[in-house]
Amino acid sequence: MTATGVTVADQDHVRHVVLDRPDKKNALTGAMYGVLADAVHSAERDDVGALLLTARGDTFTAG
Repeated sequence: MTATGVTVADQDHVRHVVLDRPDKKNALTGAMYGVLADAVHSAERDDVGALLLTARGDTFTAG
């Protein structure tokens, strides 16, 4: 798990964003919202053609 609960990595022009708080059903925190927003906004200026949002565990997100 990361400190913010979100992992962001680029591979082959695809930005992979992974929610990583499975113990909390990937419920979003303020810090996670910030990381998600940064990942989307920076994709516009980086060499990213697609953004893939996934989550660890058996729940995508509890909100």
